[in-house]
Amino acid sequence: SFQIRNKDFNVIFNDLSSDEQLIIGYPCAWRKDVFMHGRIFLSMNYVFFYTCFFKWDQRLRIPYKDIISITREKSAKVIPNAIKLRTKNQDEYLFASYIPREKIFNSIFRLWQNSLLDQVIFYYYY
Repeated sequence: SFQIRNKDFNVIFNDLSSDEQLIIGYPCAWRKDVFMHGRIFLSMNYVFFYTCFFKWDQRLRIPYKDIISITREKSAKVIPNAIKLRTKNQDEYLFASYIPREKIFNSIFRLWQNSLLDQVIFYYYY
């Protein structure tokens, strides 16, 4: 449920300001050297990723204001299920999803655009 994910989010990323709230989280994989399965979390100001493999964990935080492009990509060069984020310092982050990619892409894109415009949005999921 959302309440459980929100609690997990606040435990994993415990150094956030109290006004940084989870909007939604999705299971996905992030490709660093290999794909690492975990969860992408979206808040008003950041894209987060978290994975834990045995006792090794990896946390990633990308401010929307640092993102310069968001593109639809293919994992394994043929499967159209990935999203690439590129930042101001030319870092690239490739996320592959297991649910329809468009839902994640649209969520990230909308939050990114609103962040660039310094607008507050109201995000509702039914």
